[in-house]
Amino acid sequence: MLNKVIEFLLSFIQEHWSWLLLVTILLLITLIYQRKIFSIYFRKYKWEILVFSISIFFFGSIIINQSWVDIQLHCYGLSEYLDKGLFPGYPLYFFMVYALSGFQNNSTLFIISSGILLSSIFTLKYYAIKQYLQVKKVFSSEHIVFFLCFIGVIFYSAQEQYIGKHSLTCFHNSTSIPLLPISIFMLIYTIQYLENESNLSLSIKLIVLTILSMLVKPSFMMIYLPVLFLFIITTQHKRIFNSTLIFIPCLLILALEYFFIFSSEQGTIVDPELKNSIALGWLDVWNQNSPSFFQKAIDILMPIIFPIIYLVYTPQSRKHLELKFLLCMYIFSFFLANVIYEDGNRMLDGNFMWHLHLINVLLFLYCTRDWLVNRISFSSFTNKLFFTIILIHVIFGFLAMYNFISFGMRYDQWSDVQKVIHSIF
Repeated sequence: MLNKVIEFLLSFIQEHWSWLLLVTILLLITLIYQRKIFSIYFRKYKWEILVFSISIFFFGSIIINQSWVDIQLHCYGLSEYLDKGLFPGYPLYFFMVYALSGFQNNSTLFIISSGILLSSIFTLKYYAIKQYLQVKKVFSSEHIVFFLCFIGVIFYSAQEQYIGKHSLTCFHNSTSIPLLPISIFMLIYTIQYLENESNLSLSIKLIVLTILSMLVKPSFMMIYLPVLFLFIITTQHKRIFNSTLIFIPCLLILALEYFFIFSSEQGTIVDPELKNSIALGWLDVWNQNSPSFFQKAIDILMPIIFPIIYLVYTPQSRKHLELKFLLCMYIFSFFLANVIYEDGNRMLDGNFMWHLHLINVLLFLYCTRDWLVNRISFSSFTNKLFFTIILIHVIFGFLAMYNFISFGMRYDQWSDVQKVIHSIF
């Protein structure tokens, strides 16, 4: 990989040496004259800078190493759409990439812009998690917030668990990564809305976030909207009419996206061999990668092992409205992920499973925050146990990042627990 990095940098410097020299001189002058201001901002935003630096290294390494993930696939797909005078059905992420590339149809520019954009979104995720913890007055756990940006599922067999979407942080799918910070903010405002804190500002925030989520990818909203409607009619039935302002824009966008992706000829114009349709079948997709009961049990338990252990230790937290909301989302998400699938060429892509990893992360964040709020009441052993579990998830998150850099989506080559056990015994 080092040779590829050197080769990439040398070719880039040869092509753009004059601009690089000018930018370097300007940066040095700015740093010299504004060093005090930079020092203040660095101390204030050191964790955000660290998250962005790790993210840009991660996505940059994937790009330079030419490790094939969905990021490149989406960029080449965008270029093909533009060549035919079309645009992808989920437009927001692709529009941002297109805009960052100076509205030029160049797949190389798209890939570089994606790396910068996704690194910025990872930094936004840090901010969203920080805000989520601060809702319950947790202000002094920035290292925990940093860890939570990179949690990964404890994967026994990477090929089965990651493809099955029974995961935590998504590192490789560029249209799913932006959904996580949006879903965190939506959870914050939704609980406030359901706890009788409704006001015009809160309603506007929810409307804007739901529209953004739909325009990025409708995966999360397919779960969020039915569960929100259920909680409104059971706990806030007097506000059903007012709540339609949240639902109507989303349903209109969903109808348009469905039309462009499944009902129109747009997909087949770009790829004549593509045959899109929606089908029903219990476990049809999941069985392709995890046919045995043992594999399915591992798939289910590993992403939610921390919430399970935490809720066993804290039965009183099960009464909280937010946890009830998240558990309902998880049940509905799990059911929908294993009943509906995209038939045809893209059946194994599991495109109706993307919401599951988002709900897994939200459950993980809820349990982490509740632990931080109440850790004084836990024993030293219990606090160490919870922190160790979180740390193990972080280690597996960085292991997943290493695997993506080295092998891309060739999951059969990944380093995982199964391979370690086989190598030992």
